Amino acid sequence: MNYLKSCVNTAMSTTVNGWRKTHLAFAEATDAWRVVPRLMVFGYAVLLYEVVHWFMKLEVPTNAQAAFVSTVVGIAAAVFGLYSSSGRKWNGITMWAKEDTSKPSDT
Repeated sequence: MNYLKSCVNTAMSTTVNGWRKTHLAFAEATDAWRVVPRLMVFGYAVLLYEVVHWFMKLEVPTNAQAAFVSTVVGIAAAVFGLYSSSGRKWNGITMWAKEDTSKPSDT
């Protein structure tokens, strides 16, 4: 019975470790590819496109409508600036666990 418990515990710890490493690798890839900031910039670009085309279709735009479009277009510089300055500064590849590269001693 103890052997069975030790096998189950070993399998569970291996499964949890594999699950954790898989999810951490996914998080690392998501961060490296900057998926969320790119999706947000893409969403803002779609918003900008729709607002500008809405404004151009107006027969007689009011001052409030012009101010709204100017604001949306003006924020584009800030959105791009935040996107380009955000994210982690990469200094090479991040390793998950340091591998033991030391040579065993002969003593």
